[in-house]
Amino acid sequence: DKEIIGIVTDTDMMRRVVASGSDATKATVEQIMSAPIMTIEESKTLLDANDLMAQAHVRHLGVTREGKLVGVISVRDLVVFLTNLPRK
Repeated sequence: DKEIIGIVTDTDMMRRVVASGSDATKATVEQIMSAPIMTIEESKTLLDANDLMAQAHVRHLGVTREGKLVGVISVRDLVVFLTNLPRK
């Protein structure tokens, strides 16, 4: 059974490898990842995703369909989407 247990982001790399002075060639995914990964169902709104990220102080969410991971959404994704909306 394949279970998603965490996520590795650019922030994880900077904090847990670069800033700590660790040897990046020897660091494992397990040592670097943030776990558990927070998820949101794909049927939820972008506002729901934004609110969950803000409440949980995370920048990425796993997107699920019937409990299975189908994607990832980030704060950057939300910003890009919102800045590309037509202006009134």
